[in-house]
Amino acid sequence: SSGINAEWPLRPGGLWLKGGVGPPPYLPIFKKYKIDGNVLPRLALNTDHLIQSQLGITDQNHKNKLILKAMDLVLFGPPTVFYNPLKDALLALAILVAISGLFFSTVQRKKAQDQIDKMLKEVDKLNINEQ
Repeated sequence: SSGINAEWPLRPGGLWLKGGVGPPPYLPIFKKYKIDGNVLPRLALNTDHLIQSQLGITDQNHKNKLILKAMDLVLFGPPTVFYNPLKDALLALAILVAISGLFFSTVQRKKAQDQIDKMLKEVDKLNINEQ
């Protein structure tokens, strides 16, 4: 649901501003001027040059990023989760298992090749002894 919620920027806004918009952190500015979900449509459209004149954010890249993120939030609603440590742990485990599998298969291939070489030498010895 994309309904406007007044608590978005400040409650998950820690998340929205920190995780979604990134550095430099604008949470103190948003708290100082009480920017909440009701202001997000104005922020998304940057009406009356809200970002620069009222919030004092002058860096064009930061303004554009704030506008895009606010527009995304207004149109599509808040993101569910920015960071999931369980997902990261499972990914690390999967990578570890894959690397271990590669190592194990390389060792097994080397052992098999050594056994084949040994058997070929024994076959050659048997052929020489038969003659």
